Amino acid sequence: SSLFNVIISELLDIVLYLSLLSIFISLFLIMAQIFTIHDAMIACGVDNVGLFQSLTQAQRLAADLFDNEFMSCMDKRFDEVDEDLKTYSSLTAQQGQIRLTSGVKKHIKAFIQWTRDMIRTGRNPNAVPFPVADTTTLIRRYKSHEAYISKAKTITENAKPARFKAMIKWEDWKPVFLNFLRSIPGRDGVPLSYICRDNPIAAINPAAELLDMYVDSAPLSGEAFNVDAAEVHTYIVSFIAGNETAEAKIMPHANENNGRLDFTALYDHYEGVGVHAIDITKADHIIDSLFYAGERKPHMWWEEFEKQLSMAFVIYDRREGRQVYSDEMKLRILC
Repeated sequence: SSLFNVIISELLDIVLYLSLLSIFISLFLIMAQIFTIHDAMIACGVDNVGLFQSLTQAQRLAADLFDNEFMSCMDKRFDEVDEDLKTYSSLTAQQGQIRLTSGVKKHIKAFIQWTRDMIRTGRNPNAVPFPVADTTTLIRRYKSHEAYISKAKTITENAKPARFKAMIKWEDWKPVFLNFLRSIPGRDGVPLSYICRDNPIAAINPAAELLDMYVDSAPLSGEAFNVDAAEVHTYIVSFIAGNETAEAKIMPHANENNGRLDFTALYDHYEGVGVHAIDITKADHIIDSLFYAGERKPHMWWEEFEKQLSMAFVIYDRREGRQVYSDEMKLRILC
């Protein structure tokens, strides 16, 4: 009887072990599942039952329209999709005709935009299924991005910064330059300002405005980044021409054609750690020695006195990443 109980107990342990193993395997397969363009076509509503030359309509469209490669969506225009589907529709049944409803066509275009969003933000589109329920939002995103592209040339001309000459302040020139880059779409449609963003780590915020989401999360490596970084390098070299200090700062890596390295070098010099020693020394001098000399120019009249002290406070706050001088301390210095 005791032996029987031992055997039963061991069998129950084995059954429990096999059950847990089965659960873990199922979870692993779910997590490791790879979604394909064929899966996306099925989600869009393309028929996946009827065969023509041993292939379903979903398989044929995945291969013929997209080469079974998600990256093909980056260069696939909507008018090309319309033309391809028109050709399929004009075939006879014997030739493999494919006719799609307007709703299915809309889903396919939404799929293209979704794939672009995934690639532009550094995410893998075969890691998750295409969310066909988001079609309306995705089509709206497509139209917003198309509007950005169509206006880019005009905006770029108007947003072009002046040359960064020695007498121009970095804090005045930098935002104009970044705004200029934002008006220029990169290789994959991301505004070029992503090359110069502060955070090297992608930060995806689905609630952010479309272009901001792209800028904050575009990968800082890969083919598109290399192309875009080289373009930004060209702009920087052009805009700083004649500024010996700025030119000297990007010289160590000039041959790398990397605008991010160029911008970082300029940032570190003009406002990097400590907002650069020159600014900190200037701020120290202002706070320690500045005094109000009355309202008569060219002495230190009140408006200029307040302006210079405020600038010194900002420099220190920016350096430390916090408020260095409390409001009470500022008032004591000002008064």
